Amino acid sequence: MCAASAATFVGFGALCGLGPAALGLLLGPGWTLATALVPLTAAGAGMALLCRSGMIVDQTRHAGGVVLTTQLTALSTTFAGIAVAVAEQSLVLLAGAAALGQAAGHLVQIGGWHRAGLLHTGTALRMHAIHAVIGAGLGGAAALGGAGRPPAAGFGYGLVCMLPVVLLCALLRRRIPLYAVAAATGMLRSPRARHADPEPLGAGVRFAAVARDDVKGS
Repeated sequence: MCAASAATFVGFGALCGLGPAALGLLLGPGWTLATALVPLTAAGAGMALLCRSGMIVDQTRHAGGVVLTTQLTALSTTFAGIAVAVAEQSLVLLAGAAALGQAAGHLVQIGGWHRAGLLHTGTALRMHAIHAVIGAGLGGAAALGGAGRPPAAGFGYGLVCMLPVVLLCALLRRRIPLYAVAAATGMLRSPRARHADPEPLGAGVRFAAVARDDVKGS
């Protein structure tokens, strides 16, 4: 779930800012509306990945009731959003309906994990929030860099503007949940180094320890 959270909020967050210039570069002029919808469609795809990953967790632990409730919540919320979009005749609302539905389904999953003692709600939301801040930084920097420029130049400037955010993340990597979990489980070390003394726990690695305690508490 930590990897899915990072892919959703960091990966698709960056795509929200860089995607419009990339799509404009691929499609050429005359596709202004399509490029404007990229952030919402990217958000929907990211939330679908997160919700689907959560359903795999629930299927693995044989929580059929939570899976069914998640699906019904996602469908009902999506259909409600579609109804509003049709009434308002808005493609923006239509594109956002999918993201909203998947987000609602994932909230049901988080509630189910908390009740089962698998993962505390605060831990899950903190993980998502940190990844979302990184994704917003990357996407915002890319959008600002590419604003008002032709697609090719906008794409290039967007990539350059993302570099300071990447550098900041590298400096603060121990506070990033994905890095913390990977470091705590030894995924970032070579097989030989895994037998050596571990590095001192930082704030991010302590986050991973809290997440593991949640699992053990079940």
